[in-house]
Amino acid sequence: MLKTLHLLGACLFIGNIIVSAFWKALADRSEQPDVMRFALRLVGMTNLLFTGTGVALLLSTGYFLEKAGGGTPHLGSGVLGYLLPGISILIWIAVLMPIQARQSRMLASMSCFSLVPRRYHELNRIWSAAGLMAIIISLPALYLMIPPG
Repeated sequence: MLKTLHLLGACLFIGNIIVSAFWKALADRSEQPDVMRFALRLVGMTNLLFTGTGVALLLSTGYFLEKAGGGTPHLGSGVLGYLLPGISILIWIAVLMPIQARQSRMLASMSCFSLVPRRYHELNRIWSAAGLMAIIISLPALYLMIPPG
């Protein structure tokens, strides 16, 4: 049961950060403030619901699997299993969420006919680079979940 919940946590965590990036990129390409506002609101909601749930499942089940000996340590998976998602979570909390909040505030008072400010796009480049790093850093943790052989 713990392994299943652990895998579910990984799917929620990594799946949502990938899907959120896709949604946001498509909305931003539209250059329509209403569409961009909607996407940012949904990305924020799904981050809390799915990414947050995924993180909670990963950390709690990973801890209990390790304590119960149910994990299959290889390549230092104990340390890396916490470090890699931990760095990704830190990027999410310290960089991605604050940028999303700033972008939401920028769009809040704009009409559907307004031009999106240049600063929004500058922040978007940072958000995209940091989001890509968060995804790439978390992917090797999936490998560590799979027993060798």
